[in-house]
Formats: sequence, C-alpha cells, structure tokens
Amino acid sequence: MSAILVQRWPFLLSLVVRLAISLATCTFFQPDEYFQSLEPAHHAVFGYGALTWEWTIRPPLRSFAYPALFVPLYWFLKVTGLDATRLLIVLPKLLQGVIASFADYYTFKLAVRLYGLRYGNAALFLSLTSLFNILSLTRTLSNSTETSLATAALYYWPALTADDHLRHDVRSRFRLALCLAGLAVVIRPTSSIMWAWMFALTCFDTIRGRRSTFPMLIDIGFISSAAVVLVIGIDSLYYRQLVFTPLTFLRQNFFSAAPISDFYGQNPWHYYVTQGLPLLLNTASPFAAYTTWITLTRNGETASRRLCSLIGWTASVYSLAGHKEWRFLHPLLPVLLLLATKSVVDAHGGVVQKNGVHESANTLTNSLRIGPRHLLLLLASLPLGIYVLRFHGRAQISVMHHLRSLDNAELRSVGFLMPCHSTPWQSYLHREEVEIWALGCEPPVGLYASDVSAYRDQADVFYDGPAVYLSERFPSRVDPTFPPSPMPVSPPGMPLIQNWTHTWPSHLVAFGVLIGEPTVRDFLTQRGYGEAWSISNGWEEDARRRGGVKVWQWTGR
Repeated sequence: MSAILVQRWPFLLSLVVRLAISLATCTFFQPDEYFQSLEPAHHAVFGYGALTWEWTIRPPLRSFAYPALFVPLYWFLKVTGLDATRLLIVLPKLLQGVIASFADYYTFKLAVRLYGLRYGNAALFLSLTSLFNILSLTRTLSNSTETSLATAALYYWPALTADDHLRHDVRSRFRLALCLAGLAVVIRPTSSIMWAWMFALTCFDTIRGRRSTFPMLIDIGFISSAAVVLVIGIDSLYYRQLVFTPLTFLRQNFFSAAPISDFYGQNPWHYYVTQGLPLLLNTASPFAAYTTWITLTRNGETASRRLCSLIGWTASVYSLAGHKEWRFLHPLLPVLLLLATKSVVDAHGGVVQKNGVHESANTLTNSLRIGPRHLLLLLASLPLGIYVLRFHGRAQISVMHHLRSLDNAELRSVGFLMPCHSTPWQSYLHREEVEIWALGCEPPVGLYASDVSAYRDQADVFYDGPAVYLSERFPSRVDPTFPPSPMPVSPPGMPLIQNWTHTWPSHLVAFGVLIGEPTVRDFLTQRGYGEAWSISNGWEEDARRRGGVKVWQWTGR
C-alpha cells in the first residue's frame, strides 16, 4: 500500500493544485481561451454563440478536435437543464485542470527517468510553481492540452537516453508515445515540428544500433494514418463536408505569400531566444541556462544533450514564422524545467547521512533538494502568479458575470465597444434571446491579402475616431425596442468604404479609458445612456484597455 502511495502522490498533488488553480482563475489572458475552444463547443451544442472568421470561411481554418473535448460537458448540462447554473463555466475549468495535472505528473516522471529519483521532487516543484504554468496550463487553450500530451509522449519516447533500445518494452512504449504525439498533432498541427525531431533521433539510434527501421516505420505509418483519419472525421462531421483543416491552416499561415497570421503582429527572428524562452522560464532561467551551457561545452549526458537539441530545433523552426507568441512554445516548458532541475539539484549536492555515507543519486527521499537561496529565487515569481490569476484582466471576466446576473427584461441587447475578443461570449453569458455584438477585427482575407498594411478592420476604424464613429455608424436616436443591427461586424476582407452600421443596444460595454473621453461620454449621455456598473482592472499594457470596464445602460433620460 505504501508503495502505491509513493507512486501516486505526485499525481494526486498535481491534481489538487491544478484544480484549485483552475477554480481560482478569474482573469482574461488570451481570446483563444474562449473563441477557439469554448465558443465553438457551445455553438455546436446549443446552436448559438460566436464563431470567428476561421470557422466560417470556406475551406475552414480551424479543427474542431480540441473544442470537441468540451462538447460532452455542454451536452450533459443541456439534457439535465443545468446549463443556466455556474456549472456552465466551472465544468470546462475542471476538465482542463485535470488535463493540466498530467503535465506536472509526467514532468516528475520524466525527471526520474532521465536523471534519477532524487530529481523528481524538484522537477515537480518547478512545474507546479512555474509562473507560466500557473498562468496558462489550466486555461482552455489548445497549447495547454498540447503541453500535457507532449510531456507524457516524451516520457514514453525511447530516444532520450542512450540505453533506451535495451528495454524489453521499447516498442510498446514507442507506440504509446506515438499515440500521444498523434493526439497533440491532431489538436495543434504545428506540434508535428517537435515530433519530427524526435523521429529523427529515433531513426539515428535505430541505424546506429544496426537494427531494422521497418517495425518503427510501420508503427509511425499506422498511427499517423489513424491521426489523419481522426481529424478528418471530426472536422467533416462538424462542418458537414469533407475537409482537412491542417492543410488549410498551414497554407494560410505558412505557405501563403502574405500569411494571415502576420496580420496579428510580427516579431523579430530572435524573439523566442531573447523574449519567449526567458518569459516561459522566468526565475528558473539561470538554472536552465547553466545546464545548457554545461551540456554544450562539457559534453553533458545524453539526456541533456537531446533535450537541448529538441529545444533548439523547435524554437528555430518556430522562429521562421513572422507571427510569434510565447505560448506557442509552451510544450517545451516541461523540457526547459527539466534542464533547470538538473542544475538546481546538482548545485544543492548530495546529502551526507548520519553514518557518514554519501547518499546515492538514485535514492528516493522526501527532500526537495533545492538550496534555500535557490528556493527563494524560484518562489519570487509566486506573487506575480497570484496577480495574473486574480487581478490582471479580471474586469473582462467580471463584466460577463454581471451581465449574466441581469434578467431578460432588463438586458435586451449588448454592444461591446472594445478591441475585438476582449471578453468571453456566450460560453459565459448563455442568453440566446439577448442580441449581442462587438467590434470586429476580421483579417484581410481575399481583397487585401496582398497588402496587409493597407487594411483597416472595424475596430481600427472605431479607434481612429470613436466620437465620429458613433455619430456616423449609429442612428441619431435610440429605438427603445432595440432591434438587431443589420450589419454589426464586417466580413473578412471587406473594403474600408463599406457602410456597415449598428443599432443602439440597451447596454454598452467599454473600457474606462474610452468612456473617459469627454466627447464620447457627452455623446452617450445625450443619447440617454448612464453608467450602471463599473469595476477596476489591473495594470494594462494596451492603452485601449485601461481604466477598468464600465457598463452604460439606456435609461431614456
């Protein structure tokens, strides 16, 4: 019984911590947390909600594989009539918390497998206290689930240590690793970048060991084909036509003369080295850098060399793309934390027992094996972790809870005068009878695809002159019946000259900095709107999102 507890306590601890973090999270981080996961799933089950342009163009750009994870939860709530409760918001959080716990658990197991038992506790500690894991791992982002799958796949992958080929179960482990890696690729096609390198390492070991590569190629061919069939099946069922979304995604974002992803920002080639990786590691950066330096300059052990090669390859390929985000490298964070673990535990040294015998590197103990000074440095980011969970971007979530609390007689329609995708949508509001719209930011698909710099989306036009926009794109008087807008958002690629229009809603939601402009405030007051609710926000780097969030309601006065 005690042996079972020793094996299971890391997972139980990870599960408890990640579930607690998922429930404690009440802040906004990335629009994809909702609009590429919960919103499509909500729309599929309940028949209404927001679908961004990636889901509506033909051929479609996004796979339904990841949102499909949440469909059973929403279906259960629908058939039981519990969808009007807070379970609509809580259950997806809990599911993602469970998935996140496997990333911590397999980080622990991978450290024990590659470096020895005394490294396991420190690796688990670094994973649980990692700032970026605290911020992102329990959020409903495909990168988060990809990270859990990738960590588990690396644990079973037989190409990280020199003697892996001697294991009697090497092929069964390889098959399991391929299945996990295949699921990661189904969820995010770009995950294939890191698995291409792992496949190359496996081929190298097989050829060097003078063994046949045929069995390995058979396994790869079969499981890869199964992954392709799975994604085609899920997406064709969802879109009701035969589609292969990874091909469309790659063609639009990587193989196009003007990649659509560049519309959302471009970064220099060195972004991941100078910003991405340090941001991911935070206070663990010096330890990972030291292990990398030792490994590359002093011929470190096979495991560290191969982990470094995986990081270098993946980051290099991602660097070729113009649009970069640090969360794209989230699947590499467990690997980076393993390198940091190696350094921090080695710096602590062995423990001398009472009898004077130096403890073996493979002795399992309950000690953390992190020196006090190093421990303080690693924990220095925890206050920031609490801040990003509880305060930074909290207003954008709180406003949806406020709107949800209003009855239908009061909440007739809502307009969001914000940068697009600044709040969750129907996955939080869940009101089919309430007309809601927001400023659009559809990319230059088609018409302006050859000249991204010339394109201005609807949100850009609004922020060029908010008061002018309100006077030209809205009626001169408010219709108290609050009819739906004939064209609330602009289709992708619409020319700037098009006269899209809005109608006045019963409630307007905006950031405080916008309402703080005298011309905007006076204009809304003259139309009969008054402030009905407001909440402050944390520090905000985007000037358009400062001043908290305010709700203005039409009173007719």
